Amino acid sequence: MTLSRKSINSGLAIGAGTAFIALIGMLTVFQGRFIITGVLPLSTIILAGLLLAAGYVAARRLPADSGRTSQLANGALAGAVTVLVMVAAVLVATQINAWALGLTMDPVLPNVNDALRALLALGQEQPLVGYVLLAGLGLLLGAAGSQIGVLSNQVKGMTVQVILIIIVLGMLQDQINSIISLLDAVWITLFVTLGYAIAVWRNHHRLVQRLVEPLLIGAVAAIVGGLLLLAGGANATTAPALFGSPAPAILSSFILGRSTVGMLVLLAVAGGALSAVGGLISCSSAGVHRATTTLLASLLTLGILNSTKTITLPAAIVIAIILVATQLLTLRTAARAQEFHSEFKPDEKRTNQILVAIAGLAFALILPQLMTNYINNVLGLIGLYIMMGLGLNIQVGFAGMLNLGYVAFFAIGAYTVGILTTPNTLTCGGVSPIPTSPQDIAAVCTGITTFWIAWPFAILASGIAGLLVSVPVLGLRGDYLAIVTLGFGEIIRIVTLSDAFKPYLGGAQGIVNISPPVIDLTGISASLVNTGLPLLSDLGRAVAQPLRLTQATDVYYLILAGIVVTMFISYRLSNSRLGRAWRAMRSDETVAQAMGINLVRTKLLAFFIGAAFAGVGGALFGSYIRSIFPNSFTLIVSINVLSLIIIGGLGSLPGVLIGAAIIFGLPEALREFQEFRLLMFGALLVVMMLIRPEGIIPPSTPRLEDQAQKALAEEGA
Repeated sequence: MTLSRKSINSGLAIGAGTAFIALIGMLTVFQGRFIITGVLPLSTIILAGLLLAAGYVAARRLPADSGRTSQLANGALAGAVTVLVMVAAVLVATQINAWALGLTMDPVLPNVNDALRALLALGQEQPLVGYVLLAGLGLLLGAAGSQIGVLSNQVKGMTVQVILIIIVLGMLQDQINSIISLLDAVWITLFVTLGYAIAVWRNHHRLVQRLVEPLLIGAVAAIVGGLLLLAGGANATTAPALFGSPAPAILSSFILGRSTVGMLVLLAVAGGALSAVGGLISCSSAGVHRATTTLLASLLTLGILNSTKTITLPAAIVIAIILVATQLLTLRTAARAQEFHSEFKPDEKRTNQILVAIAGLAFALILPQLMTNYINNVLGLIGLYIMMGLGLNIQVGFAGMLNLGYVAFFAIGAYTVGILTTPNTLTCGGVSPIPTSPQDIAAVCTGITTFWIAWPFAILASGIAGLLVSVPVLGLRGDYLAIVTLGFGEIIRIVTLSDAFKPYLGGAQGIVNISPPVIDLTGISASLVNTGLPLLSDLGRAVAQPLRLTQATDVYYLILAGIVVTMFISYRLSNSRLGRAWRAMRSDETVAQAMGINLVRTKLLAFFIGAAFAGVGGALFGSYIRSIFPNSFTLIVSINVLSLIIIGGLGSLPGVLIGAAIIFGLPEALREFQEFRLLMFGALLVVMMLIRPEGIIPPSTPRLEDQAQKALAEEGA
């Protein structure tokens, strides 16, 4: 056994970082934020994670032939050094504060206080005893961290995923504890599992058979269950009380609140559809399989959180067991599902992918009805950045053209909608609308349009702007192209601030009172009511008045429609001849041109389509916020969009979704720590990029020889 100097260096480096977060007050602030109520504060998780990291790094820096004893010793040394550096820094800072107070000055480091010292002393009356205990804890955790590298990648990934889910649940428990009841979660999970089990048991090799049998059996099982509930006297008022859930069981209450026949029909439809989803997942790709099982496990954990309203220690244990069991089952079942998926003929495989997309879309349609208004606002923001990410992914991920001024096209889309839907010099025929009374605006400003008319113009304006920018920079690559596009983004921001364009763009005051999207179906309302059919009559009465899309839930569906369209276009382009030309150009423009690719046309199309996608998001942003200002379109927006496609995986369409959720969902989880939010977010991004530099979901590279071999095999069969 030998102790390495590198282990001491690892402890010093991580100890310096640990001392930093202690001196700025993070540990004391997080001490009051419990992930597991009354048991596990966030500060303990952070400190334990850093000590484990110290041991892991120390073991990684040892020679490959080092024995386990040497790894344990060096990991323990690194953990102890980390604790000593942190404690020493706090003690030195305490003396500095005492010296400053002796000179009648304010403390140099005000966050170094009695609370921090008590935390590091582990609550002991004698601080030295507490520091020794903390050093011993550093030894143990450092030694444990040194053995992380021994674990398989699957075990490490499973452990990290379970820990992260519990931490996120703990941090968001006040916002998400009423999303879904335990009854609904169990009901959904049971029927999906039933369909999956039937498909695996029957083991059919045709997609239709793997869907129809679970659908029929699931519908029958749901009807039988409904009859048993009716026999037991269940109704809409008793549904929320099942499983001890204090929040409404939305799905169950909706079904049980119908007439007997209506209830049985709804149960059959819901049970059959969920079971069919289970059958579909049994023969889908491994990625879809893992995502679905994780979603079901998450629904169960949310149901448990709904019942307890806070994560207690028993609830955390149950949640961990559910998540671990799901991961262990998925290790085998996902590979089996991938085998079935690979055996499908191309038509069946395509049908499977379409059905998976439809199931995902159905879930996205139901999602906002379960969420609070706050979370729907966050989902709307994520959706806007997904559309921008899809556009920039075409320019950077597909075509390899680095664009740092992408926010300019987003701004053009927003301002186009703002100009066309509000009174200004343009829509008022060259006359300033300021002296016009509100009653005369409609008569004077005849150029004002609705959102539905302005939206296509916003997309077109952004696309044309992309073409105009791309023409003078066709010969630029890499950093030079990035600098030019960065300049264009700043030009647009300065133009929006300019007094010369204030009659049109509003200057620093921006454009306010933008009209929201309005759905006006009053013309067909009477016709629907007069049909005499209950469902159509209810629909007719619902649209008797124009519907103004002002709520977060309403705008969510509009944003979702934009995501579906842009995602579909991106998917079709990625597998088209143009998409292959973009990838060839990204690899090497000279070789691509030698192979006959028209670089001018290919670059122009990349800029036009990418900018048009930004226009879609900008138009929705303007109508959603209903006020746009120049400071909403700064460089940081472009950096955020670029970050999300890098984190998700350059050129990966699912990566855009994951990247947007991380970039804009994670900061919301940390919002209560306003003081340290960006620091924590930045540190997590650095760690993530060190662990997964290729992105979370890197794109799969198509191999022509594999495709040719597969085609020959299908012909032989």
